[in-house]
Amino acid sequence: MADRKVRMAEHLTGGGFEAEAVDPLRAAAAAAVRAIALMRDPDVEVDGLDEQDALDLAERTSVSADLPAGTAAALGASETLASGEIDGLRATVRAVVAAARTAVGEPAGVRGGRDEGRVQTAA
Repeated sequence: MADRKVRMAEHLTGGGFEAEAVDPLRAAAAAAVRAIALMRDPDVEVDGLDEQDALDLAERTSVSADLPAGTAAALGASETLASGEIDGLRATVRAVVAAARTAVGEPAGVRGGRDEGRVQTAA
């Protein structure tokens, strides 16, 4: 799911729809953060979390250790992006998705299936 959302955001951005690309990028980040949270703390409850609650998991020590520095702040600020700031968010989300791949033991560059329960890669 995460890669599909990133690809959608890239299409939107490429078509000049930067504001519309924020929601799919936030959804991709939320999916990746959920995956990291599950790998680091199997007792964490991620089912039913809305997007913001999932993104808030990025602030947990068990999750933030797997994320690039500044991720939680960048994702938190993504709700109020000014025009032209989408590239920074897109780079942050790509880094979060890569971190999730590492956390779940999926090598970088591997393209996976469409199982909604794990971080997915591009098909």
